[in-house]
Amino acid sequence: MVKIHYLPAKNCVFYRLGFCIYPEVLNPGYNQSFQCTILLKWEEEYDQLLDKAEVFGLELEKVEKIWTKKSNTRYEEIKKCPHFVEGEENFCRYLYGYTCLYELPKCKGKCKHYTLAEEG
Repeated sequence: MVKIHYLPAKNCVFYRLGFCIYPEVLNPGYNQSFQCTILLKWEEEYDQLLDKAEVFGLELEKVEKIWTKKSNTRYEEIKKCPHFVEGEENFCRYLYGYTCLYELPKCKGKCKHYTLAEEG
């Protein structure tokens, strides 16, 4: 049987660091399994902090100070992810918005979704 080999797709608009973002672009945020689990955890923690702040009548400025105090701890937490590679602004290089590229399919080359990225 003949095995088909696709041509490289590094110039595709859906190509990111060897992964295909097409499923996420098609329906952003729909598939929760694509989301970075650490960012989802932080989002939940922030929501809980806001709920507590509302109960205690804290102003948003005070809430932000409380949240910022733990930023070093959060940075250490994200570094424990097995896929973490430091990128811009101390975030993981494999983050695409809230999406972890490792949760997306690997790019197999030029496929039916291949769309040439515009140069510029």
